[in-house]
Amino acid sequence: MKIRPIFYSEVKAAYFAVKREDTLQEFKGRQERSAERE
Repeated sequence: MKIRPIFYSEVKAAYFAVKREDTLQEFKGRQERSAERE
C-alpha cells in the first residue's frame, strides 16, 4: 500500500504539468493573435 500514494501523486503532478503546458500554449497563442490585430 505504500507504493500507491507515491504513484497517485506522480500522476497528479504529471497531470498538472500537462495542464500548465496547455495553458501556457493557449496564452502564447492568444498573445500572438492579439499582437497580429494591432
